[in-house]
Amino acid sequence: MDTNHTQPLPQTDETANSKTAQTPLLMAKQVFLPLPDSKIAGPLHQLYYARVIAGTILLIIILTLSLLLKSGSKTFLDAHSDLFIFILSTVMQLFLGLPLYLNIVGNWRRYRSRLLIGFVSLASYVFAIYQWQTSHHTAYFGTSAFVLYITTVLLFLEQKKMDATQALQDIKNARPQKALKQAGKHFIWVDTNTLVPGDIVKVQAGEIIPLDGVIIKGTTSVNESGLTGEFKPLLKGRGDPVTGATINRDCEIIVQIDRDISDNTLTHIINSLENNFGQNLTLFARVEKFAHAVNILGVLAFLIACYYLFYVFQLPLNMSAPILFSILISFSTISLIPSTSIASHIFMKDLFNKGIIINKSSFIEIVNKLDILFFDKTGTLTKGDFEYSQCFIEMGTNQGEMLSTIFSLETQSHHPLSQSMETHPWYQEISKRPVRDFTPHPGLGICGYVQPRSRREYFAAVGNLRFLKRMQMHISREMKAKMDDLECMGETVLLCGYNRQVKGLISLSDVLRPHVRETLKKIRSLKIESAIITGDSVEDIKHLTSSLKLNKVYARCTPEEKISKVSKEVNSGKTTGFIGSTGDKITLDKVDLSMIIDTGTNVQNQKADIIFMNSDFRLIAWLIKKSKKFLHTIYLNMGLSALYALTLAVTSFFGVISPELVMALLFILNLYILRSASSVVSHQPDQITAPNPQSTALSPRP
Repeated sequence: MDTNHTQPLPQTDETANSKTAQTPLLMAKQVFLPLPDSKIAGPLHQLYYARVIAGTILLIIILTLSLLLKSGSKTFLDAHSDLFIFILSTVMQLFLGLPLYLNIVGNWRRYRSRLLIGFVSLASYVFAIYQWQTSHHTAYFGTSAFVLYITTVLLFLEQKKMDATQALQDIKNARPQKALKQAGKHFIWVDTNTLVPGDIVKVQAGEIIPLDGVIIKGTTSVNESGLTGEFKPLLKGRGDPVTGATINRDCEIIVQIDRDISDNTLTHIINSLENNFGQNLTLFARVEKFAHAVNILGVLAFLIACYYLFYVFQLPLNMSAPILFSILISFSTISLIPSTSIASHIFMKDLFNKGIIINKSSFIEIVNKLDILFFDKTGTLTKGDFEYSQCFIEMGTNQGEMLSTIFSLETQSHHPLSQSMETHPWYQEISKRPVRDFTPHPGLGICGYVQPRSRREYFAAVGNLRFLKRMQMHISREMKAKMDDLECMGETVLLCGYNRQVKGLISLSDVLRPHVRETLKKIRSLKIESAIITGDSVEDIKHLTSSLKLNKVYARCTPEEKISKVSKEVNSGKTTGFIGSTGDKITLDKVDLSMIIDTGTNVQNQKADIIFMNSDFRLIAWLIKKSKKFLHTIYLNMGLSALYALTLAVTSFFGVISPELVMALLFILNLYILRSASSVVSHQPDQITAPNPQSTALSPRP
């Protein structure tokens, strides 16, 4: 019987594992766009947008006519200006207000917070008609139009926020709903949620891998750009791990699931988004407190004005009402909170699109206070892909025995330097011997008892010069000179010693990441000091520090010494950050802001505050710059709101400006706040990552 027999999947709406690029992940990300896209956005979204545009035009006309009428200037309507203002206000009420009032009445239990907004909007319009009929005063038409317009804008932003929140659920659908699971000698379609560790699934070329697992049959390339934001197809074969929600590009593969849906990489990313998304940022809570404080101050100013106008100056109600209303609405900060909310959503969307995972809700404030940023060398400033370069043997030493000793010890370690031994041309031919009492010394080297077959075991150590001397290994003058020469060339040197003598060395070459120099230059321009901290010697990184213009260098540091150096800066009162690799977990815990770069989809159990799944080094400077600009914009909006409130309240109280002018100025302020907060991130052209044109055929990212 054919073991590859596959039960066909019924063609229903649940058939999600297709070969097209229109994955749910793409649909989810398109929802975050700052303006509605006609191809993606629904009719409701476009209707809100049309109302905002129409409301803007009507409000500008109403406020303009009100100001001209107040100043006594003649208009093309002459004596009918007040009637025309009434007609335009009525049109706004029918086009913008009526849907709002019907929605409030039909869903008052669900949207109780909108009851007050609807009441103020309708009451201001009714009061405007009363004032117009009794005293021919049209100022309140502008007030009612302004309140209704801002309410419509807020509902539009609320719809955007609801779409963004719903997008989190859509991101979960990035994994296919159905998967081909092996059942005996057949493969049948099952629900992805029912897969458990140990299940075997088949993934055709062009399909989405359902859950994290390991390939047990087949070879292909996998496109992870839907999660990492970087088109870098990875060749995968038998025994290699694959990540759920990524795309199998080339050939059919058989995958054994090793994590259930609750412990998947995509689930981890979704949890990070939910915990640090939009309103969960500490900055948003700060803006909320500020807005509430301004509102309370407005109420106090209103009460004080009532006392002076009614009891001290004894003004009648028809003269006091416009002043009191102008004071009260001056302190409203009506667009500050929602604009900050939508801007936060847009910012987090941009981070997610670039493969940046945030695990700390206060990262924006910390980034803006950074004084010094520590960089680890291996795997951070450099790619960490070491390759064999040179070998030097002490006189009278058997080269095969020395290489066998190094390879035997290094096979016990998972350090990148140990894994690079496989690039030696003789690695497969040299025998690897058993090792007893293997002991790693982080930042220094490794040691243990090598057990050859033909003779007694012997103690051996591999590492840097400091470690070999600690192990009481003697090094000759010629060996020391060769080591110094190689380190001056920028190569990493591993010494091998046994029988109380350094028998030889192997040098490994590593290359600098692209764009490191320009990134560090940008970081310095942002007034953040850069420092390198590494376990390599000063000579080993001398070429690196000179080319990168780094003045603060900490070399030959063990993990404990790295912590000591970083803690010293923290204790001095500086806000510190650290960018390293997964092997620097202890150091990452000691700084104010910890970051890891180029993790790919390996984000499980990472404890860093910020995880860059992308390998583009420029993203570090981009994140710092955007965070600073974002915080500056929010603080500027807060400052302008407070300044406007105090200025308009004082000038209104003394009759310097009319209620019509107050409405016009507040209209300009709210438009500025809404526009600046929404465009601070997404409306700027971005050329950080240029996706490969060939990736668009299968990549879930636009």
